[in-house]
Amino acid sequence: MVAVTLAVLRESYRPILLDRRVKRLRKETGNPDLYSALPHPGSGVEAVKKSLSRPFFLLTTSPIVFLPAFGLAVIYGLMILMISTLAVVFQDRYGFSVGSSGLAYLGFGVGLIAGLIAFAFTSDSAYESLVARTGGAPKPEMRLAPITIGSPLACIGLIVYGWGIQEEVHWMLPLVGSAIFATAIIAFIMPVTTYLIEVFRQLAAGPVGASAVLRSVVGGVLPLCANSLYNRLGLGWGNTLLAFIALVFTPLPWLFYRNGEELRRRFPPK
Repeated sequence: MVAVTLAVLRESYRPILLDRRVKRLRKETGNPDLYSALPHPGSGVEAVKKSLSRPFFLLTTSPIVFLPAFGLAVIYGLMILMISTLAVVFQDRYGFSVGSSGLAYLGFGVGLIAGLIAFAFTSDSAYESLVARTGGAPKPEMRLAPITIGSPLACIGLIVYGWGIQEEVHWMLPLVGSAIFATAIIAFIMPVTTYLIEVFRQLAAGPVGASAVLRSVVGGVLPLCANSLYNRLGLGWGNTLLAFIALVFTPLPWLFYRNGEELRRRFPPK
């Protein structure tokens, strides 16, 4: 499948396209002094080393990358924690069989789909409305605005999920909680990714890769705490603790809207 994709997929990376066009024009015109406005670093060892090291460099030196990526990483880690324990919890609390426990993920799937649809239909209009309401020029930081909704939603979803299971209410209630939480995840993933792309433009692969690295690390480590957390606090208070951690990120868009321009001046995208 990968081989077929490589064979038929069209190149869309602008520096490579311009580089190919320059080479063609040099051959057609005989002018060796033509150069691309966006030079491509090539595919040598140095280019590979730079591509691999840049995400780590951005995470450690640029707050405009680290802070949004960290917020997304924590929510992503909570998502992996829920996914890794969901089936077992429903087997223990509601007597689901190993086969039927997979149905516990339906709420999560419905929430993700609902979040994607809601974001697709409202993100651009909400962004334009925010720009018009502030009466200023569009800023990349405005792309982070959905987090102010997603963070409380994640909090509500985790509390409904945790206490629904703790009190052994009908299994539909925890499913509703997981669906609310899953919807909130989209309100983190899409805004953070869009923000990084809008700030870094053609250099966006680095910060987006940095965000992916950080959330993968947190997503791998956080679920390791699940057994200790739930054994000590129970599913109700354990998920309440996680809910308040998710709630901490509510003011993140406001802080970036207020200080983002200064941060971009002090730590210019590169």
